[in-house]
Amino acid sequence: MKRKLLILFFLVFWLLPFAQDENPDSLQQILLVSTGNKKVDILNRIAVSYSSTSPEKAIEYSNLALKEATENEYKKGIVDAFNNIGMAYTTLSQYETALNFHQKAAVVAFEINDKSCIASAYSNIGRVYWRLQIMEKAMEYYFKSLKIQYELKDDNAIAKTLNNIGLVYFEDGNLESAKEYFLESLAKNTKLKNDNLIAATLSNLGMVYTSEKKYNQALEYYNEAMEIMEKNGSLNGLSTTANNIGETYYKKGDFTKAIEYTNKGLEYGKKIGIKRLIMQSYLVLSEIYDTLGDYKSAHNYFTLFVKYEDSLDFDENTTLLKQLENFNKELEINSIQRDQKQMQEINEAQTRSRETIAILLGVLLLYVIVHLIFLIRSNKRKNDLNNILAERNIQLEELNHKLLKSEKELLDSSNTKDRLFSIIGHDLRSPYNILLGYSELLYEEYDELDDETKKKYIAELNKSANISFQLLENLLHWSRLQTGKPSLKPELINITEILDNALALVSLNAQGKNIRVTNLVDFNYQIVADKNMVATIFRNLVSNAVKFTGKGGYVYISAISHPKHDEFSIKDTGIGMTESDIEKILMETPVINFGTAGEKGLGLGLEITRQFIKMHHGELLIESVPGQGSLFKFTIPKTEGK
Repeated sequence: MKRKLLILFFLVFWLLPFAQDENPDSLQQILLVSTGNKKVDILNRIAVSYSSTSPEKAIEYSNLALKEATENEYKKGIVDAFNNIGMAYTTLSQYETALNFHQKAAVVAFEINDKSCIASAYSNIGRVYWRLQIMEKAMEYYFKSLKIQYELKDDNAIAKTLNNIGLVYFEDGNLESAKEYFLESLAKNTKLKNDNLIAATLSNLGMVYTSEKKYNQALEYYNEAMEIMEKNGSLNGLSTTANNIGETYYKKGDFTKAIEYTNKGLEYGKKIGIKRLIMQSYLVLSEIYDTLGDYKSAHNYFTLFVKYEDSLDFDENTTLLKQLENFNKELEINSIQRDQKQMQEINEAQTRSRETIAILLGVLLLYVIVHLIFLIRSNKRKNDLNNILAERNIQLEELNHKLLKSEKELLDSSNTKDRLFSIIGHDLRSPYNILLGYSELLYEEYDELDDETKKKYIAELNKSANISFQLLENLLHWSRLQTGKPSLKPELINITEILDNALALVSLNAQGKNIRVTNLVDFNYQIVADKNMVATIFRNLVSNAVKFTGKGGYVYISAISHPKHDEFSIKDTGIGMTESDIEKILMETPVINFGTAGEKGLGLGLEITRQFIKMHHGELLIESVPGQGSLFKFTIPKTEGK
């Protein structure tokens, strides 16, 4: 019984996720400047970095990540947080709690159909079943995970799972199968240059050769593993491997070396405070001193081992009691909610009764009114005159309403005509004057001009052509809006394709100002909407961002998928707007401004943009600070089934 327990302790470290590559201190610096889903990912990475060295901190950061991810509806972040909490509780030997969190992770992973997350959850569930010594279940979940990992061609995950399957075979006494899986894992890890996993697999091979009584080969693997762990500062691995080396020297009969390495394992175990590692060292030392005939020391170490074992059992029992307490609380909450539902039903029944009484009173009142009218009709002539007067008043009101409506339509038509002629007469003429001027210069002086000047003139021609094209496009859309002709034609469209076209139109203007335009929208991002309208929206917003951003500025384009709508953002570091200008734009009042290079903004593009977003039942949001830039966001509701 004692020897079996020793072997179990030797294997504890190597079923951990081996995720200590990142320094939590450097991640803390990144966390300070992170927001949204990026912040959730950093919190989860910090939790993973603490998973084996400080499981309490891992739980703390995982809970912070879970809270942020839930608020942001970031399902991938929720899955990672559940898995990280489960791994921390596995390190603390609280297996029931760990299994609960990994199962929650699997449920959410299936909701979002993320195969990588499903595979990770399966692997973690297999790890917990291994700890609980339910080997059949452990192997079942490991092979489920491995199948998905091969489909995804995730070599890093495959290497970890091969290592864990080898451990299950090792404990079952199937040393050849264990060695086969360990060697396959080592080959993949060596190719991936994953030092932590290389060290883990080397140490596991050492255990196989120790079991085969090939002690010198075992020590070679252990020492190679120790070198890598000392380099990477993996205290958990150093503790387990040092104890394994001590056990091997003990079996060889070199008791001095056995005591030396086991004490090293004890020292590492105490540094990270993991009880099972400390227990492992105490048990090995007890066996060594017992063999040497130093029964007093053997008794002292075995007493310490039993003390830690009792403490560990107490912690596990405490966890189970807390779970029972939480279950009772849930029952109490459910009972209260049931009572509240019954009270709500009673209140609704009372409300319906009051409504019935009100209807009856209304019918009674109507009867009284009808009866009064019947009495009044005795004076027929007076009623006839009143009716004629009432009809005339109604006719006059209708005529007055029609006149007011006609007057407004004439005024709007006049304003539209004046604005259209103004744009055609002045604003559309300007880019065409530039086109004519530069084309005339190129035609008459082409042979005298150097290549650099020619390129400059051609660039100006392209710029003016783009301005003219966009202005004509906006005029066409605007005139259709005024006459009520455009209709919505929704279809599945690719946002990446639309943005590529929009960015191509502003590329020369952006290059001229040395503005960096960054597209953060996921490749092949798709929505259901009117393709031409969405293209016009992006073209106007991106063009405005470049127009009102100075030299060396930045423009960022991003998208977020929400459950009921898609949200797109265009953010610039330009001149910004006052609150008064923002209110005018949202109140459908044209705002005329000049860009950082003297480009004139008519407000026509924004007016069209607002109307097209409104036709999609979306929303336009504007945030801006003068001198600091602007953020334009708009939403497109998702259709059924998307």
